[in-house]
Amino acid sequence: MEVYGFYLLFGTLFWVIGSIPSGYLIVRLIEGKDVFLAGNGNPGLNNIYDNFGAQLTVMLGISDLIVKVLIPRFVLFAASSYQIIPPNDEWVVLYGILCVLIGNGWSMFSKFKGGKGVYILFTSLMFLSPSNWIWVLLIPLFSKIFKIDSAPITLLALVPLLMFYWRDSNALIISIGLIGVILLKRVFSSRIQTTTNNKLLVLLNRLLYDRDSSHRSY
Repeated sequence: MEVYGFYLLFGTLFWVIGSIPSGYLIVRLIEGKDVFLAGNGNPGLNNIYDNFGAQLTVMLGISDLIVKVLIPRFVLFAASSYQIIPPNDEWVVLYGILCVLIGNGWSMFSKFKGGKGVYILFTSLMFLSPSNWIWVLLIPLFSKIFKIDSAPITLLALVPLLMFYWRDSNALIISIGLIGVILLKRVFSSRIQTTTNNKLLVLLNRLLYDRDSSHRSY
């Protein structure tokens, strides 16, 4: 029971860490603007890049890498080193990532608004298992070179999570949770603001293309 108490404590800590509204703070401090009122209102990398440029995007990427990826990993490493939690259990790391993603997507500091968490998820997975996940870096590269929409590829890139942990019931359950968080944020991250009456089509486009329309100009 004591170990489960520590898991609950770590989960709460990681949710708070994930809730830190990095995108909002960076835009507010440097530009003096509210990122929730810009573009699609999402405080993630894509919206900040589209509305505030590459410099702030890089700053957000570095900030999230340090705060929402490396710090939780260090906490888990320290906890396992001191035998507070069992070492070498990947499902514990996945659990930490899940709690960070929930905080990032529904931040307690910004009225439960937040980013979609794709960058945080894949970066965390690359640190967990570089040999299995380093290939996701090729997604934006191929998208630019071949003018392929990266959103469907990113969606398919979640499938290996289930393949890698198929035989580990704990890791598999958490992997399903990770995918669920990404899908929920992709589909319901903003209100439907479109002239079409077919809201089901809009939700399908969000799921497949991460936007309200299937069309995109390069």
